Amino acid sequence: MPETIAIFVFAVVIIAKGIKVVSQADMLVIERLGKYNRVLTGGLKEGEKVKIASIQKGKAILER
Repeated sequence: MPETIAIFVFAVVIIAKGIKVVSQADMLVIERLGKYNRVLTGGLKEGEKVKIASIQKGKAILER
């Protein structure tokens, strides 16, 4: 039972780190392993708004 709780908490933390809120007027540059990957804009489109927490980093927030 404690193992199940630990795994659940670990999964919730990883999912929470992978969600990044970008306001409507901003763009967020995403890098994967130090190289440019894509730009996130405000809104939800086709599931592209989630980043992999341990590999991808939000580098700069650009204003439009």
